[in-house]
Amino acid sequence: MTLDIADEFFEDSFAIFNIIDTSIKNAGFIMIGVAMLHMLRHKHNLIKQINQEMAEKELLQKKLQFEAYHDPLTALGNRRACFELFETQQETHSHLYYFDLDNFKTANDKHGHLVGDNILKLFAHAISKEFGADNCFRLGGDEFVAFGASIPITEQWREQLLNESQAFFCGGKYWVCRTARKRIC
Repeated sequence: MTLDIADEFFEDSFAIFNIIDTSIKNAGFIMIGVAMLHMLRHKHNLIKQINQEMAEKELLQKKLQFEAYHDPLTALGNRRACFELFETQQETHSHLYYFDLDNFKTANDKHGHLVGDNILKLFAHAISKEFGADNCFRLGGDEFVAFGASIPITEQWREQLLNESQAFFCGGKYWVCRTARKRIC
């Protein structure tokens, strides 16, 4: 601006001054443009970083939500999820099935927790296949709950469920599943 004011006083008398003046103005415009580009690049990187942090936060939140409502061993819903979703499940399913694995503690102690964990995982997979994973919950230990439509509870059905879970033969006794059927509505 100072050079523009000086132009008013000197007008055409100092042609060299006008050439220098124009060159300095052009250099100033270039420097301002470069500074603005640098500022925009910095802002773009900052926005990119914020978006990345927000995505990471959202993933962490989903992971924490999953861990809060799912059993870590079987990935089925846990007791908390079962109780919170009970009303909804009751409205959409006519039956509640309760599963308790007979003599599980004895076999778990005798053959080790790794075998016991595998039994629980396989059984969870079998009932998930039968009722859908969103309808099955591990209440704790060897107790499971599933919501579903009416299924005739027969020895054949129980054996099929156990065959699906590749039942272990331990100590001369097959794992069997006691199934209680309770009508909700």
